Amino acid sequence: MKKKIISLSLAIAATLVMTASFTAFASEDTTKEKQSTETAIANDEQVSEKEQAEIDLILNDETKTPEDKALELALRHAEYSKEEAEEVVIEKDEKEEQIISVSFYVGVSKFDYKIDITTGKIIEYTVDD
Repeated sequence: MKKKIISLSLAIAATLVMTASFTAFASEDTTKEKQSTETAIANDEQVSEKEQAEIDLILNDETKTPEDKALELALRHAEYSKEEAEEVVIEKDEKEEQIISVSFYVGVSKFDYKIDITTGKIIEYTVDD
């Protein structure tokens, strides 16, 4: 009788370990998937007064073109510098001139932004790893 209980206990323990391992693996896989493609609508994101002041400084800089301002806002949001960005492409929306699309790479990660240059709001952004 003791042998059957011990065997049953070992079988249950092995099943629990396998279940926990599978759950951890599946969870890790899902996390990687979420990290590889991130999409957000930034209008819902709250910015602090300090951040808004920094955005306003960029928008009010009359020495920069709207395209330069959009790039600076995108890089600021992504937390990278101009020197780190590669293959930068900036385009004005044909229908809505205040919307500027910015895309760039940092390493293997591609960043795409749509920015309303009149308000500094990031309308949409994606990050693909």
